[in-house]
Amino acid sequence: MKDRTPQWLNPPANFHDLETLLRGGIREKIAMILEEEIRAAIGAEDHERVETRKGYRHGTANPRKLVTGFGTTTIEVPRARK
Repeated sequence: MKDRTPQWLNPPANFHDLETLLRGGIREKIAMILEEEIRAAIGAEDHERVETRKGYRHGTANPRKLVTGFGTTTIEVPRARK
């Protein structure tokens, strides 16, 4: 009997490598978004001195777990203070 399972239901052998790659890409995109938000909230880039600065960076919070369709990953959330 011939196997009639659609190809997309049978993950390739390197699926876990692809999953790891996607998980890392998602983590990087979220980190970029968080960095952009902190820059916008502060009103300045890292180590930039401007009169319109609204606050200062204050390291990162404890790593947060993020659950996605590709599994759980951790991200570092930047902090700021006035």
